[in-house]
Amino acid sequence: FITAATKTKQHKHIHIPPLSSIDWLILGILSSVALPLLLLYSHIPSHFFQDEFISAYTSYMLPAISNLDWFAAYPGWWVSQFPVLFFILQKPFFLLFGPTVDAIRISVWPYYLGTLVYLYVLALRFFSRRVAIFSSFACVFLAANLYLWSTGVHFISSTFFYIAFLYHLLMLLRYERPIDLWATGIILGLSY
Repeated sequence: FITAATKTKQHKHIHIPPLSSIDWLILGILSSVALPLLLLYSHIPSHFFQDEFISAYTSYMLPAISNLDWFAAYPGWWVSQFPVLFFILQKPFFLLFGPTVDAIRISVWPYYLGTLVYLYVLALRFFSRRVAIFSSFACVFLAANLYLWSTGVHFISSTFFYIAFLYHLLMLLRYERPIDLWATGIILGLSY
């Protein structure tokens, strides 16, 4: 990746237009509907997933960053071994909201919103705005997504990294832009 990204190729400058204000409005509306739905589902008393509490405990008890072995699975027991980056990014939510179920579940919302944005942009760039709206709408209202994404399970972050990787890989294959090569490599490195 590094060698290919630093090679200079003679390509025409490819301009990919940024998202329009209509696209941002659509994403804003979808997000403003999705987050209250997730919050509503997350407050159903019988709605929990054991893994979210195991990983939350691990994040909450995370030692200082200087004491972590960055290249080992964390923690040492197999039940919740996940790359340490997830636990590092989840811990600030406990510091902000306290050790609560809401903190666990809100801690994955950035991944959820990122997945929603990447899904929309992926469908927009490779298909059409209509497909982007439909796929994002399905992502927000699909029962399986509402169930799983209203919990604080760690694989929601894996979904985000996967769709971000897929988007930049497809953009790389289509346009051969160095920025997509770098993004693909970095996101692949962050994937778990």
